[in-house]
Amino acid sequence: MNSEKKGYTLIELLITLGIMSFVAILIITFFTVNLNNFVKIKDTSELQFQSQYILNYISKKIMESKRVFDIRTDKSERVIDSAREYSISKILFLYNEQEGLCYIFEVRNDGIIYYGNGNAKVRADTELGRYVSELRAAPYPEGKTFAQTSALEITIKLVKGNQAYEARQVICMRSS
Repeated sequence: MNSEKKGYTLIELLITLGIMSFVAILIITFFTVNLNNFVKIKDTSELQFQSQYILNYISKKIMESKRVFDIRTDKSERVIDSAREYSISKILFLYNEQEGLCYIFEVRNDGIIYYGNGNAKVRADTELGRYVSELRAAPYPEGKTFAQTSALEITIKLVKGNQAYEARQVICMRSS
């Protein structure tokens, strides 16, 4: 009895299945790691863009202003006569003394910074940027109060997911 059987043995199939599984795991790991890196890079890039946009907008308005009109901490304390850095929730820059008009920037609990324009009682209502976890301001140079200074050091911290980004800028009021 001479029988020629064509096909694969069980051992050959198991070895092939093992190798294919190993290759599939490597491919899935490769794509997962690359996807995670892509998300991190995208989030960091978005935070950098948001912070730069916000700082540029604030800078433009500060340069057009005469002085800091009012400043409130994140605990709603008025600190216009202070000379140290604070985490702030609202800051007003006076640009028209006769009419009492101010540029208003306000950070709310929703992580959004808002911009407004008008008298001191106006609430900022135009969304300027997202992911803001903290806005800090300090009179520049050191030793001057917010009421006396003609420059500010503004620091903005943004957080999205596990990514955080902080940007800082010193801005002079050209109209003071």
